[in-house]
Amino acid sequence: MKLRLTFIFIITGILLQAQENNYWNFHQGSIASLTGGAAVANAKNQAAAYYNPGLLPFVKNSSASLNMQSFFFNSLLIENGAGDNIDLEQAVVSIVPTSTYGVIKNNEESKWTLSFGIITQAYSDFGLGAYNETQLDVVSGNPGAETYVANYNYNNKLKENWLGLATGYQVNDNFGVGLSTFVVAKSMDYIQSTNASAIVVEEENEFVRTIANTSLNENFAYRSVGLLFKLGLAYKIEKLSLGLTLSSPLINVDFVGKGAINRELFITSDNTSESNIRQIAFQEKINTVNKLPFAIDLGATYRFDKTEVSARVAHYAGAGKYEMLRKEEFDNSSIFNQFSDFGVPQTATKAVTNFGIGLARDLSLKTTVYCGFNTDKSSFDNTELNRATDFVPFISQWDLINFSAGFSHYLKHFQIIYGLSYVSGRSEGDSQIINISDPLEENFLLGDLTNNTKTTLNQLNLNVGFVYYLR
Repeated sequence: MKLRLTFIFIITGILLQAQENNYWNFHQGSIASLTGGAAVANAKNQAAAYYNPGLLPFVKNSSASLNMQSFFFNSLLIENGAGDNIDLEQAVVSIVPTSTYGVIKNNEESKWTLSFGIITQAYSDFGLGAYNETQLDVVSGNPGAETYVANYNYNNKLKENWLGLATGYQVNDNFGVGLSTFVVAKSMDYIQSTNASAIVVEEENEFVRTIANTSLNENFAYRSVGLLFKLGLAYKIEKLSLGLTLSSPLINVDFVGKGAINRELFITSDNTSESNIRQIAFQEKINTVNKLPFAIDLGATYRFDKTEVSARVAHYAGAGKYEMLRKEEFDNSSIFNQFSDFGVPQTATKAVTNFGIGLARDLSLKTTVYCGFNTDKSSFDNTELNRATDFVPFISQWDLINFSAGFSHYLKHFQIIYGLSYVSGRSEGDSQIINISDPLEENFLLGDLTNNTKTTLNQLNLNVGFVYYLR
């Protein structure tokens, strides 16, 4: 009996900044990344364990694949994001994490196929900041204008890795069924700080004095682990292939995922008749909650003479609003642990539907050209949460579109895959992240959040893949 082993190592382009709340963070497999992720019915993609384990019996080639490196340039601009005429922006050039797949077949005629995958499903890294210094009359108890100084910083690094095993069975020449089991490990390190001060200079001695100050610091370290299952069906009718994948909701595993939170609010005033407000919320080793909803994924691939067209539609049910820590485990012995005022980290997801389409055209026996398009809608439900009053450790809420194109070349034992993808996101009328342009004394030297923002995101990815075919 001959053992056939396929190892696939993949590095593909992702959205480093704007993917805190999008399901199609990036596509698994180098060909899928160039064809809009339309791989639910296409057995040529190496990541069948992820897209559709029912395709595994139809993956015949034994190979080792390495997608070398993916560089990208990403620019994000949120106009008025920190107040009127105070923008939040960032530009990044980086390399993304790797994903690995393997396929094990006894021989080409075997009805059973095994596979494993170690993938990076989500990754984002935000670093935004803003500063404002101006002359304003903010404090009612002080005659005339004060020097108002405020700064805001936001950093959030999120990563979600999946470790999975899959098996597929070929029922007959046309029909395959498969099951994947994934361990989903998610981590997030969130830091947000806001500082606002009203400062006066005494004329008689030029002493500089802070008459009011607000300082809010938030730190949230989040680790969660859960189980997710995928049932895949694949059916081939001559030149047409159909695929269906059902993904279960995530099952959280307690005692593995843990979270720690530290929130501090300091408000000081020159008015001695008023009490300073000092609130501290600190908890650690709290079990976490992560929700991935039920999803249904449909795909079709049709083969013409030299052209292959693939399409995919995926619907994700909403998980609603939920708290990311189990607050019933909080230690409330400290009088300063005022979570009733601070709130617990929350998020909310709504139902979304994404679609993708891809085209592959054989230019010769050794060269194929690819192009693709897909949507990537944000699952964040901003109607369920208020950033001004709720503790929401995310800022992204933007729908994206992706265009891609590339080539593959076959050599004697190798296949090289390379291409570019462009990602665009546009949004207007979202809530400001913070307002440090129009401070109000009754709002602790911060302004009310408005909806006059305009977000522009542009990203360019370079994807390079390398496949070695075993004999």
